[in-house]
Amino acid sequence: MTDRLGRGVLLAVLLMAQDAWAQSEREEKHAWLRLPATQQSALRQSAAAFSALPASEQAALRAKFAQLSADEQRGWRLGSVLGRWYPALQPLLAYVPEHERDGLLRVLHAMSPAELEILARLAFSTPPQGRAALRAALLRQPPAQRLEWMMAQLDEPRVTEARVLSPVR
Repeated sequence: MTDRLGRGVLLAVLLMAQDAWAQSEREEKHAWLRLPATQQSALRQSAAAFSALPASEQAALRAKFAQLSADEQRGWRLGSVLGRWYPALQPLLAYVPEHERDGLLRVLHAMSPAELEILARLAFSTPPQGRAALRAALLRQPPAQRLEWMMAQLDEPRVTEARVLSPVR
C-alpha cells in the first residue's frame, strides 16, 4: 500500500464510522461537510480502497490511527492536505472562534503547499497573543496577494517571549 493511500485510509477511517458516514459523530460530520468537494471525492476513493482491504489490514490501520494523539486525530479531520500540515498550523488554529472557523478553513484549503509552509512558519513565530490578529489579517488578504503578504510578514521582526526576557545586545 502506498504512503498516499495509507494517509487517505487513515482519514477515511476517521471520517466514516464502522457502519456508515451518516452515523458518524457530529464533529466528524461537520469536518466532512467543511472539506472541499475534491477532497471528499478522494476520501470516498480511499474509503472504497479501505473497504477492499482484508479485515486484518483494516484493523491494523484502525489501531495505528487510535495510537495518534487526540490533536493529530483532530488534525486529520481537516482533510488529507491540511491534516499533514496540522501539527505546524496548530498554533494558529487553536482557539479559533466558531464564527471564524469556516472562513479560515476555506482560505486554508485554497492555499498552495508553499503558502501553507510559510503560514506554518508565521504561526510559530507569532506570539500567542498575536495569533488572532494574524488570522484576521490573513483572512483580509486577496488570494492573489496572500503569498506576498505572508512573505512580508516573515521579514518583519517578531517580539517573542524569549527576546523580551533576554534581549540580544
